[in-house]
Amino acid sequence: QELLSSLYNVDYANIPTYKEKNFIEIKGEVVDDENFSEVVTDYAIPKVAEGKSSLIICETIKDAKSIQEILRRRNSNITIRTFFDEENSHITEEEINPGEVVIATNIAGRGTDFKTSDELERNGGLQVCVAFLFYNKRVEDQAFGRTSRQGNNGTAKLIIKKSEVDKLGTDY
Repeated sequence: QELLSSLYNVDYANIPTYKEKNFIEIKGEVVDDENFSEVVTDYAIPKVAEGKSSLIICETIKDAKSIQEILRRRNSNITIRTFFDEENSHITEEEINPGEVVIATNIAGRGTDFKTSDELERNGGLQVCVAFLFYNKRVEDQAFGRTSRQGNNGTAKLIIKKSEVDKLGTDY
């Protein structure tokens, strides 16, 4: 800012966001690869039982389908929506209600905000679970803010595979 200000003789001002975020980040977990899908599922089911809804963002369709299958086996009363690619983009136009789980890949609807019902907001909003490690903080913030950047309630948590953390040592 100082460089641009001195070169172009302009001033800068901080402009606050339109709506304040009602967002809480929950401490993340690193889990064994073998238990990964079960841990993610175990995080989502109690949230739904509390009258909330979960958005689970996976890196791959394979992980998303594995979580979907476990959710179906463990609780047939949960409404599951999938958003694996842009062909399913219509789900972002529908309100998310209490008791629903949306399973998506990161590429699906990148930057898309989800609409939540008033009842879901009264129950605490959308609970975002990101099920992989981002290599970019901006993309992580984007995923975590799927409803909170609209001023809605919500939480977010990272649950990542131990192999992803182990790989960091060799990639950097």
